[in-house]
Amino acid sequence: MLPNCTLTYYETHAEEYIQSTYPIDMSPACDRFLKYIPQGGRIIDIGCGSGRDMKYFRSKGYVVEGLDASASMCQKAAQYTGLPVTCIKMQSWRPHHAYDGIWSCASLLHLTEESIL
Repeated sequence: MLPNCTLTYYETHAEEYIQSTYPIDMSPACDRFLKYIPQGGRIIDIGCGSGRDMKYFRSKGYVVEGLDASASMCQKAAQYTGLPVTCIKMQSWRPHHAYDGIWSCASLLHLTEESIL
């Protein structure tokens, strides 16, 4: 499970985190990922944070959804992208349909070893 201290950090530092990550150019990594996704395919961004990567994928013509455990981050990502964002811990999430790609940039590092074994 996501440690409570991590979730508390993102809840209380959402704006600071967003301002520090928006300017980071992730397009090279995103483009490497998109080579494996059919044009117009469906992508879920697990741990979407600010929504930066969601917005990039959408600008390239993909159908994108996000999820994040932080309510503050979900609200801000939805406002920034205009895309659907589900507020849930990744371990509790169950998809309602198939995805062509799962993007989880720097989110899995927040999981404890016990929660992934």
